[in-house]
Amino acid sequence: MKNPISLFALMLVLFLTACDAHNVAPNAQQTPDTKAESAASQVDVSELPTGQCYRQTPYPNPIGISNPEGQCVWNDKVYSFSNAPAKLGVTDMNGNSELLEVPEAAYLYSVCDAGDTLALLLGAYPPFFAETGEKQPAQDFTEGEYAIYHYDKAGTLMEKILLQAVYPDTPYALDSSRTDDYLLFSDCIIRVGSDGKQLAKSDDLDGRLLQLVCADGAVYVRVEGDVIYQTEKIVRLNAQTLEAEAELPCTAMNIQSMGKAVDGTLLLSSSEYLLRPDFSSGAMTAILHWANNANLSINNYRSVLETESGFFAYNSDIEAACFYEKLPDGETLEDPTTITLFIDNGGTYDAALAAREFQKLYPQYRIDITAVETEEQVELALTELGMGKGYDIYMLYDTRWPQLDDAVFFEDLTRWMEADSAKPLEAIRPSVLQQIQEGSSIYRLPLSYTILAYAADPEQLSDSRPETVLRVCEKSEETIYPFAFNSDYSANMAKRCAQDYVDAESGTCSFVCDSFYAQLALLRRQQTALETLPDDIDAVSICDGLLYHYVINSADSIVYQPERYMYPSLAQSVYYGYPSDCGNHCQLYFDSLLAINNQSGQKAGAWAFLSYLLSDSYQQGIVRLPVNDKTLQEQFAQLLALDEITQEDIDTFYALVDHAQKTDYPTEPVEKIILEELAAYLDGAIDEKTTAERIQSRAGLYLMEQLVQ
Repeated sequence: MKNPISLFALMLVLFLTACDAHNVAPNAQQTPDTKAESAASQVDVSELPTGQCYRQTPYPNPIGISNPEGQCVWNDKVYSFSNAPAKLGVTDMNGNSELLEVPEAAYLYSVCDAGDTLALLLGAYPPFFAETGEKQPAQDFTEGEYAIYHYDKAGTLMEKILLQAVYPDTPYALDSSRTDDYLLFSDCIIRVGSDGKQLAKSDDLDGRLLQLVCADGAVYVRVEGDVIYQTEKIVRLNAQTLEAEAELPCTAMNIQSMGKAVDGTLLLSSSEYLLRPDFSSGAMTAILHWANNANLSINNYRSVLETESGFFAYNSDIEAACFYEKLPDGETLEDPTTITLFIDNGGTYDAALAAREFQKLYPQYRIDITAVETEEQVELALTELGMGKGYDIYMLYDTRWPQLDDAVFFEDLTRWMEADSAKPLEAIRPSVLQQIQEGSSIYRLPLSYTILAYAADPEQLSDSRPETVLRVCEKSEETIYPFAFNSDYSANMAKRCAQDYVDAESGTCSFVCDSFYAQLALLRRQQTALETLPDDIDAVSICDGLLYHYVINSADSIVYQPERYMYPSLAQSVYYGYPSDCGNHCQLYFDSLLAINNQSGQKAGAWAFLSYLLSDSYQQGIVRLPVNDKTLQEQFAQLLALDEITQEDIDTFYALVDHAQKTDYPTEPVEKIILEELAAYLDGAIDEKTTAERIQSRAGLYLMEQLVQ
């Protein structure tokens, strides 16, 4: 049962804390000073159009390429590729897509527009495949050899250029001037002829090279600065000699990518603008403002290509490409409705990408993101929320937030989920749904989850009750570690005990018992084992314990590889969960949860965004276990078809999910009490009984205080 914090008390405390903060509404829009901005960044914004005058049209990835590694636009079609094995797909202007044949057993590094042909750079598998144990198919290339393939519009191979040089590094991008091909390495650019021989090589450009573009008879390269992936400068090179001709400093401009205009000249894309650079003066002319003219809240496109009717923008994220169609002069779309999103530490980049893709599908909305990191910023946000203001959507990390009364502050999402034609309630597994329900209501919605558990060999351990584990250790004539050295068991123990020995509803706890004494004895036994290890043995590399800590956070992690991790195989193990008298349960952990402010004036738009985050298309790109169970089952089916998992593995996983424990109250304060008293116990200052009594006294007082609030 939750212990709601008094709204009045919360508002009073947080209001006093926030008195010194800036009194600015979180949703306030600021209009930049054009002259000041231009002077600071050398951006000429005088020619920018007014209002949203570009219409977005997203292009789906080809079937079979969910996360493209690269794209290009050629012949008014979007080409996307991925690897292991190499796959190349194409999407036309009508959204139709297909996979194309590529040379067998090759790694596809890059595709580019080569004028009358489409050029592909293929070669040996990069070194990191061998390092990670990936299976390498047979290759026609020896290590260090690469080839460039040119195809016509009918898909016929017109030319195969086998590169003559054996390069010490891997070329990772290709571009063409229509007469010559150019290879991009991390430290140089190499021009090759039609016979595959090296014709020219650039000098050291004082930084890692990020992108290559052939435009207006020259070669341009984007160079990294002191900050990773930050563009320090754009260098123009002579197309024949690859000698540097000019530089354009742009450290403060946040340049994301380069592209080409319809007249063949260079374009630059920053996080804010699409720009036309002038190398002679150093000035930049803004063609469009991504947010105001194209409803794009974040821009991380890897390339932009201008056409007669608009711009193609593409990268390696969720969609293969997006076309921004220029409306007739003077015509604008209706200004989108702004939905504000508050993020408490972390997840900013993923949320921004999600917002961008959502806006492609729903141009009537714009997601305005505010991310904070400090406690003071969180307190200010809580103050706004408590005063009936704040943001439309909150992305919450429970360890950072007090346990609010959700029914007071947040919208019940159940009615929105029931009315949604996509049927999101049916997409979430009932056992996972139960974890987020408060009665019949849902206030906080997860996008993904992680399973935390312990496993053991059933021949060694019959169950994971603390007394059982301790008894097996004590009976053995040899030293048996209770836990494999692959986790911080003190922290895990504190978290579990803060739940297992507490009755939040009655405000009581029961740490003074034989079970908890055994927990303490196991912890001390583990510490003693660590302290007595020989100096030449790394404890982290030793996994010889009764219980092994498993973290299942993706579809392919339901099976661990014993040869890599030295864990027992799934077939030999039984999942017991954490040592506890409460049963053999594991823990289901949500990485973050989203909630809608019940005072929001944009609930329909806010729910449209949350609904999109639950959709099959978005959930397919989630790194952890997607909460959309249909998506997760599709991932399992793919792994099953590749013989990487078995049906037994899948059944075992769902058994864990269906029996996972739910935490109904904030455990962090009790965890802190346990850890503080554990320090004295492990130092030998007090025994098990005294430790349990101290924890009982302090935790009991805290729980009673929460109960009376």
